[in-house]
Amino acid sequence: EVEVYGALSNLALGKPTYQSSTPLFPAGSSDKAVDGNTNGYWSGGSVTHGSGNDWWTVDLGGMYSIHSVKIYNRLDCCKERLNIIHILIFDASYQILKIETVISSSPEIVEWSPDAPITGKMVQIQNANILHMAEVEVYGI
Repeated sequence: EVEVYGALSNLALGKPTYQSSTPLFPAGSSDKAVDGNTNGYWSGGSVTHGSGNDWWTVDLGGMYSIHSVKIYNRLDCCKERLNIIHILIFDASYQILKIETVISSSPEIVEWSPDAPITGKMVQIQNANILHMAEVEVYGI
């Protein structure tokens, strides 16, 4: 017997977001990462920007089966700032369900998939550096 769950969709698109700092507000605001625009150039107006030792969170609005996270980096400078990031999955009670450290080498796109889907409500990206992202996509059902 085969169970079909349907196609995965980007659960983060247009959802509420928060970040620890926005020094250039309104430029660099947290919502830039879920606007559907993957343009990684600051001049394109769709890149988040923090001030260092940052976190960014998207609230998916309900509990979903999270299969993967895809992060589009800023491209016009500083790609190495996403070399080491932490991805956290929270439930509705803000309990941490998963913490994953992802290490890349000057990545344009950072992708992470858990060994098995995780049912969660919020996805957080943490970075000891200045956190800037063009887009964050959270795929699940």
